Amino acid sequence: MRYLIAVDIGTTSAKALAVDVAGNVLVSNQRFYPTQFGRAGEAEQNPLQIFDAVADLIRSTNTSLPELSLEGLVFSAAMHSLMAVDTLGNPMTPLLTWADTRSTQQAHSLHEHALQLTIETGTPVHPMSPLCKLLWWRQHNPKVFTEAFKFVSIKEFVVFKLTGLFLVDHSIASATGCFDVTHRIWSSKALALAVCSE
Repeated sequence: MRYLIAVDIGTTSAKALAVDVAGNVLVSNQRFYPTQFGRAGEAEQNPLQIFDAVADLIRSTNTSLPELSLEGLVFSAAMHSLMAVDTLGNPMTPLLTWADTRSTQQAHSLHEHALQLTIETGTPVHPMSPLCKLLWWRQHNPKVFTEAFKFVSIKEFVVFKLTGLFLVDHSIASATGCFDVTHRIWSSKALALAVCSE
């Protein structure tokens, strides 16, 4: 019998379900990980700790069904997270979760562009948005901003660690505040603001 493992990378834990072709849940597992909160609105997690939790979930779920054939993995994840990685995919920063509000000032600085950006990207200009987090990094840690190979979400990081490929789906891309949801391409306006706005 064939089955899939569905993994949800949530804010406080990762959960895995083994599901057969009829949609029946065969096994469920969960692993928790902490969030570090700071007084300036920081909400950070260790991306390697999250990956370890996901990898352990996949191993333990698969091991518990030795007589069955694993056909694939499916992932969902909390939106609006962001971290920097180097050319090898190693973390350069902690993961900033959706709850991180340190970029409140940067969100305010985009006020005159907010309506157009929201219409184009489908994501409100808000401190949770990766667009505002990018602005914060550019202004407060320009070394990371200029030296990072990529800025990715936790879902992209986990997929890279499993496959060696940086891939992003439309749902995660649409939550960045940098993706034109109508034309399904990265928004030149949002990216220009991330690089050039004051």
